[in-house]
Amino acid sequence: MINRIKLGSISLSYGAITDKFLTKKDKMVDLDLTEHTIKTITTDVEYLNIENHAHPHHHQLIYSLKGTLRIALENDDFFLPEGHIAVIPAGFYHRLESKNIRVKMFLLYFPKYVDQRFKILNTNDFILETIRYISKQKQTITILGDQGLFNFILAFLDLPDLAKGHELKLKGLLSPKNERLRAVLQYINQNYMLELKLPEVAGLFGFTERNLSRTFKSENLSFNNYLNYQRIIRSIELMSDNKDNIEQISYEIGYNTLSNFSRTFKKFTGASPTNYIKANQTRRVGKDKA
Repeated sequence: MINRIKLGSISLSYGAITDKFLTKKDKMVDLDLTEHTIKTITTDVEYLNIENHAHPHHHQLIYSLKGTLRIALENDDFFLPEGHIAVIPAGFYHRLESKNIRVKMFLLYFPKYVDQRFKILNTNDFILETIRYISKQKQTITILGDQGLFNFILAFLDLPDLAKGHELKLKGLLSPKNERLRAVLQYINQNYMLELKLPEVAGLFGFTERNLSRTFKSENLSFNNYLNYQRIIRSIELMSDNKDNIEQISYEIGYNTLSNFSRTFKKFTGASPTNYIKANQTRRVGKDKA
């Protein structure tokens, strides 16, 4: 099991994102569910792109069956690999986007009185089997009509293994304090497949090499780590689109040799590209038939 893809950690309390962050596109999406109701949905979407929204009364659990997601909160952008879980608290405004052609997700909405914070987690065998079991039950579960199942799901969601798992923060900087650095990061995001070098990129944006390095450091980043991060994220997205020619992927995202890509991939994920692909194939609920 893959138990390591980490550049940091996050702990956001419920209510941390308030109305002051809203734009005209932001909206509350009320699921029209009572307080004591759990709702499950399995979706299959092409070219997913959902604008900023929140669910006022229910937390949202997202399990990525097929494809990857980019989840944007207020000032942070997170990456949800295939076969992993995201928990988004009620009231948290977020955007969902995928670079994959197809995204299949198992969604579970549960009452906000269950204490939750935003997190992205790996799965283990117990979590995977429990999600598989829940996905086979009725879609709307109430405490009055399905008390045993309702309480079972709430107990599962409150488990320490779920609440304190290996949390993944694959991108920790969406809006850096330094405006000039923001432009540099955007340039890297768009050109990661090129042979980018610190001195050349510094010159493009009016930095000296030393000053740009210091600016990255002030945001707890480094040029090479951020560049490699973008490349590895893109490689995972390509793998989720059933592209399993690892050598071709390595060249497509900017590595000159397969060995360099494999070494960097393992540094960020804890697994070789081949083992990562195999692990994802075994973690899909119902083998992508949920």
